[in-house]
Amino acid sequence: MDGENQADIDDSSSESSPNKMETSPLDPPEVSNQVPPAESSDELSKESPDTSPLEQDTHKQNGDEGLLVADEEKQEDKDEPEATGDLPTETSSTDTKASKETQPSKVSAENTPKEPEPRQVPQIFNNGGGNKNKTTPFQPWYKTLITDAVKDGENIIFTVETTKLDVSSKHFKVERIYEDFEWLHHCLTTENNIGGLVIPPLPLKPVATAADTAAKSRKELGEHSKTLKGDEFEKDMRRLEKYISTVIRHQVFGRDMVLAKFLSESNPPVRAKLRKSILDNLSKAMEGVLKGVNQDVDESFQKYRLNASNMVPLAKDMNSNFQGMVNHSERLSGALNHFSTALCLVSSANSNKTTAQMNELQLTFARSMEHLSHTASVFATNDERTLGFTLDLYSKYAEAVKETLGRRTVKLYEFNSAVKTYDKAKPLKKQAAEEIKNQREKEFNDISETARQELDQYKKQRIIDFQKALVLYAEAKVKTARDAYALLAKDLSSIKTMELDGS
Repeated sequence: MDGENQADIDDSSSESSPNKMETSPLDPPEVSNQVPPAESSDELSKESPDTSPLEQDTHKQNGDEGLLVADEEKQEDKDEPEATGDLPTETSSTDTKASKETQPSKVSAENTPKEPEPRQVPQIFNNGGGNKNKTTPFQPWYKTLITDAVKDGENIIFTVETTKLDVSSKHFKVERIYEDFEWLHHCLTTENNIGGLVIPPLPLKPVATAADTAAKSRKELGEHSKTLKGDEFEKDMRRLEKYISTVIRHQVFGRDMVLAKFLSESNPPVRAKLRKSILDNLSKAMEGVLKGVNQDVDESFQKYRLNASNMVPLAKDMNSNFQGMVNHSERLSGALNHFSTALCLVSSANSNKTTAQMNELQLTFARSMEHLSHTASVFATNDERTLGFTLDLYSKYAEAVKETLGRRTVKLYEFNSAVKTYDKAKPLKKQAAEEIKNQREKEFNDISETARQELDQYKKQRIIDFQKALVLYAEAKVKTARDAYALLAKDLSSIKTMELDGS
């Protein structure tokens, strides 16, 4: 990466930046054959390899996206966030005078949507800086989980647990804040030749303060909403876990000793303050101009660039619109809950027969509204944890792909400039100009080869991830709808069988 693209480091604290270390508690596994070799990159089987940087989400197991399922279904490996797709059998706000009829039983296990069997994912060869070795896919050295998140003032402390994937199976447990992840990302992208690599995107900083949480809730649910969303540390854990697992599976970043320190050392890395100067902003502006005006010599890369430019705003719009749909479901849930409460409050304490019958009717209807409220809430949570998570992830990856192509375009510009300089050079400077031209040509060819491999595999992985997310999304919709239908049918039956005066 060119020097002007790197973040400036405060001179007073730069000496304390973590450097590459020669040894670490998480040194590369000594016995390489402990990790079984991956299958061919072209083969798609039904076995779960868990080897691709983008294939699996790592929440609870470096595994699958969350799907809300029935309470009685126990996840053996805890690879999904805990939740329930069933609706409550009773609501506390309506228990006092509600009918004593029991609610329908939960949906049986055979009606629960099953997760699709994992498919063998082609290996992604992250050959940084034009490495042409494509014979042996990289096997991750570590397995990492983020198991807890605790608020500490204005920071959120994440517990990161790591296991070495070798004969030692050493286990490490460290605590990190978001700024530690941010510093790790900075070191990985500045101390490595990122060349044509598609860099895993770092999630946004979690909201920690009460004021910021309230502001975010009002933005999502509306200024006049009476419902406030609480802390979303579980979502933050899942996003950061996905990021760190993708880095671990990366052929370049997964070998980095800065990553080994981050995962194994109890003390957090000594961070220098990251700041952006005016020169840095000007350099990025100049790069933006170069990336946009240079016509590519390779037609396939020109198409990549055009598609990337179009995909960035489209991916952002898809993610934003889907999140808006989730927010509407949450607003609907809140409104139905308030309506249910109002029906309970207007119930009369009069003990005469007519009033008692009316109270029973109102409370049964209030219970139905409570069921609808919970259904809308479950829909929103399921949507966000399945398709919503994937849309959010790939909206950020669209930016990463565009940056990859931009770095290649800069190398193309440098090569073209070197060719022009060579053509105009005088005899005495011809040899020096030729050497520079050859060097620029090699750099351009290397980054082009790496970028082509990365982009081809990225497209395949994106298709697989979206297929999986859509399956989970649809199955969650069907199951939750069935649960809601069962409970509402029970409530309707209760209303129909009431013995009312004049009936």
